Amino acid sequence: MSLADKVSEGKMLLFKCSQCNHPAMLILKKKELGTNPDNSVKYEITMQCPRCRNKDGFTLNDGKIDVASKSEKTDKVPNLDRVL
Repeated sequence: MSLADKVSEGKMLLFKCSQCNHPAMLILKKKELGTNPDNSVKYEITMQCPRCRNKDGFTLNDGKIDVASKSEKTDKVPNLDRVL
């Protein structure tokens, strides 16, 4: 199973909110951006803190399968093994 299969709307990601430090973010949207050279689909992931409603995002399959980009607000790469 690829990480893209685990990441879906409505799931929680253990990733600290950049505004209030809440320990998890809700995945709001998984938008398809195109196809990588290895034929994996690139996704834009939008997440929101359930406490303060702060939004953040990152790219999944960034260049190749199972690679995540740094988040837009924290410059940290989400650990996608921590999707609940």
